[in-house]
Amino acid sequence: DNVVQWQLADLYRSRVAAAGKSAFYADHYVKLFDPLLDLMLTGIRTDEVARRARFADLIVEVRRTRDAAAAIAGCPLHSITGKKKVKVSDNISAHKLKVYLYQTLKLPVRIKRGTGKQTADETAVRALMLKYPAKVGAIGEQVLLHRRAKKVSEFLSDTRIDADGRMRSAYGFAPETGRLSSSKNPKRGGANGQNQDREIRGMFVPDVGHIFMEVDMSQAEDRIVKTLAASLLPPGPRRDELLWRARAQPWENDEHIRAAVAIFKVLAHEITKQQRYMGKRARHAGNYDQHGTGLSEVLLKDGIVILPTEGERMITAVIDDDTPEVRVYQREIRKRVMAERRLVNSWGRELSFEWVRLDDDAYRRGYAFLPQSSVPAILNQYGHVPLYHWLMARGGQAKIVQNGHDSLLISTPPAEAWTIADFLHTALAHSVEYWGVPLTIPVEMKVGRDWSFAGGTEWKRWPTRDEFEATMRGLV
Repeated sequence: DNVVQWQLADLYRSRVAAAGKSAFYADHYVKLFDPLLDLMLTGIRTDEVARRARFADLIVEVRRTRDAAAAIAGCPLHSITGKKKVKVSDNISAHKLKVYLYQTLKLPVRIKRGTGKQTADETAVRALMLKYPAKVGAIGEQVLLHRRAKKVSEFLSDTRIDADGRMRSAYGFAPETGRLSSSKNPKRGGANGQNQDREIRGMFVPDVGHIFMEVDMSQAEDRIVKTLAASLLPPGPRRDELLWRARAQPWENDEHIRAAVAIFKVLAHEITKQQRYMGKRARHAGNYDQHGTGLSEVLLKDGIVILPTEGERMITAVIDDDTPEVRVYQREIRKRVMAERRLVNSWGRELSFEWVRLDDDAYRRGYAFLPQSSVPAILNQYGHVPLYHWLMARGGQAKIVQNGHDSLLISTPPAEAWTIADFLHTALAHSVEYWGVPLTIPVEMKVGRDWSFAGGTEWKRWPTRDEFEATMRGLV
């Protein structure tokens, strides 16, 4: 079964050795094998009563919105099959919805970006609702509610949970950046452990007698982009400001709120939680030269529907009004890619453009490479691997249950929590140079009874041991 893989393994082993990358491979891949295997075998515990109840509620909502859409359309938009035994689908058919919108209502056809094909996806439905509210407003609302309920219900399916009530994921490596990827486990159960919808994270709970603790790197990728951009500026106030923002502690500066202020033109204290999140996504898109359509699609995954034109406006506002130096960074990346046909990060990870057509998509890969390859290197090399071995050596009950690219989720007895937090806080406080400019990314922490951290505590400013243990007593 593995003849081809064996042949390729020998080939790539020789290539890695010839390129002098054997030590890099050992550090950034082999050292993670045992920690990731332990992570995959451990999984994350679920509150089965809460999961089943939420799933049942969502199925009711799926069917209610399905039937409501059919009543408004005057015909079923879902499949009904069978003669002796009729089977009614829970899903609104994409084909039937397109027929209804573009043939029955005779609305202008919406085309899917990059495919040239008709679409009735969430962005298309929202656009039609805004332009033709009388015709599409009511049915569009039911379609969007239906799709949201259907999507969330899929996160709660029985097929994702093992017999012991735990969800287990497979973890691997993204080839360009070394970021961890996640998927179903080899037994075809489980799911991607890194994209669980925030609406249902409350169903994930720590082991019995434990609490959840999440330690994450504060606004990590954006700090790296600002450091790289600042390195290209001459000495002066603007360079100093960018470096201060890149190095500021979380309680001193919030880049997501700055972005939201630029977008929504309101005072910082008036920014809502959703606006802050939209600012975060818009800044991320601007840093990597993504555009309005991509931003609208990203926000759709979190239930926020905007038009591509609005997404483009948001991105432009963040760059033009707040950090125009990002374009200086992007210009430098293009120069390096054209001149050297490769980029190399601070750990020696290389992205080659030797055989690549240098178009906008290639340059976007370049803009994202240094930040996106640096953050997991810090988390895994200084956090995940050392913490795994430290926990194994101590023989305690705490376990790492999720790796979120820039964060670690840990199930731990309250008595062990402070020593683990202190270990990670020290381990992740490494300074790394980006084009000759040093940066240490601060870390934040949350503790709670489930993964939503509702009713828990979040620290932007690292707590003292007394503050932490007082919180533990209240939590327990």
